[in-house]
Amino acid sequence: TTVINFTVPHWTSYDVDITPPTVTSVSPSSSIASSSKLGVVLKAVTDEDATCKYDTTDKSYDSMNNTMSGSGLSHTSTVTLKTGYRYKYYVRCKDAVNNTMTSSKVIEFSVYVPASGGGSLAAYLPQIPSSLWLGKNSVYYFYVGSYTHSLRITNITGNGVTFIIRSTPIYETLSVGEEKNIDIDGDGTPDLYLKLVNVSTGNVEIKIGKPQNITNTQQSSSSSSSSQSSESSSSSSAASSGNQQSSSSNSSASSSSSSSSSASSGTTTSTRSTCNVKACVIGLIIIVAVVVVIYGAYLVIKKKKYY
Repeated sequence: TTVINFTVPHWTSYDVDITPPTVTSVSPSSSIASSSKLGVVLKAVTDEDATCKYDTTDKSYDSMNNTMSGSGLSHTSTVTLKTGYRYKYYVRCKDAVNNTMTSSKVIEFSVYVPASGGGSLAAYLPQIPSSLWLGKNSVYYFYVGSYTHSLRITNITGNGVTFIIRSTPIYETLSVGEEKNIDIDGDGTPDLYLKLVNVSTGNVEIKIGKPQNITNTQQSSSSSSSSQSSESSSSSSAASSGNQQSSSSNSSASSSSSSSSSASSGTTTSTRSTCNVKACVIGLIIIVAVVVVIYGAYLVIKKKKYY
């Protein structure tokens, strides 16, 4: 009897991972208050061990320039940012078997100027307006010439903002999309340009810079209060001299009407002017003739008396 020994092999199944990692959460995801430069920690959490990269533009994982620390589920990187701007970063990750994300997870937030601050933070106004993100009661300091001024956000609504500019107080409101040139020192020349770009989660995006050309020019001035007072005083004076004012108004209206009439009928006006000259000449001849007749009569009468 021949005995044959053999072993029946058993099959082992393996799970093949072909799924890229998923970023389940990111931070920061809202606004951050800071009056100066600060280090912000970008964080991404994945559903499996992975390596993550980020960039300021959306691109492939291999093309991204910055690698986040951490090869497990939590990934971080610290970036130094300026206050008053909105930031956007794109994150992609790759797992241990090189499954790579083909679309980015976005980290987006703004760093706005808080309520506290000081004149030492004042900035020179840019020639090309730049965007700032400000929260309620935030103060932005800036120079006009050698003087420091401030802009404080006093109220934020669904589609508008109210603010006060000092040193000489100027109270203004802007709606989304509205822009203004503002005269701060009351010399009749605009010093500051503002445009409300966006209102989001209790913060506002404002473009600020040197005066710009505006299609529908809106000017505001620190002397607006005194102008209103002057107008009020003028109104009172006008009320106390009603007849004179009315007469003056009528004369002005008549003069304006005459001007409009003559402007709209140039040929007629010219003809009338010629006629008026002829009438004056004829009138002058008549007057001279009358004088001559009277003088002749006088001489006749005088001669008769002499004889």
